[in-house]
Amino acid sequence: MLFALCWTSLCTLADETFKRIGVDDGLPNATIYSITQDQTGFIWMTSTNSGLLRYDGYQFSEFAVLTEQERKQQGSKDVGILLLDRQQNIWAGTWGYGLSRIDGKTGQLSRYVMDKNDPSSLAGMQVQALMEDSKGNIWVGSTGGINRIKPDGHIERIAAGASNGGLAHSRVWSIVESLDGSIWVATSLGLQRWRGI
Repeated sequence: MLFALCWTSLCTLADETFKRIGVDDGLPNATIYSITQDQTGFIWMTSTNSGLLRYDGYQFSEFAVLTEQERKQQGSKDVGILLLDRQQNIWAGTWGYGLSRIDGKTGQLSRYVMDKNDPSSLAGMQVQALMEDSKGNIWVGSTGGINRIKPDGHIERIAAGASNGGLAHSRVWSIVESLDGSIWVATSLGLQRWRGI
């Protein structure tokens, strides 16, 4: 039975249905974390153990988010967050394996990982938030802080430490940009507004 709450007399009840697509239909794993659609109509999704998936309406294809050497050493891929940028590049945030980017034109895989000796490397290996801002920067929020990847590929890390104007807490849950260009960051110690260049 369907129920509808109408605020005006013009409200009508339409027949709407959900079709379940599961493992019996070829889905490699039933746990899906994130989903988006590209310009050509493909549906992209992230999953536990199956990593990055593409659905063409008939079948699923898995796309590598780790290099061949990493796959041999590290095993399963737990991909949680997904971003399709304006250039149709796929950004996949993993839990424990850093960030992967698949070039929308060539399909080439690029990897971003944390290096304690490199302050411009990824802030943390557990990526929880991805956002593209109005200038084309990719913002990466992780359990270790936040990075900004500029369109030219330059990577910056915004350090934790409220006393120096940085993040109040290194764990970042979500990132959005408001109309005035402010970057809003949800952390484990609340909400922060960042305005910079």
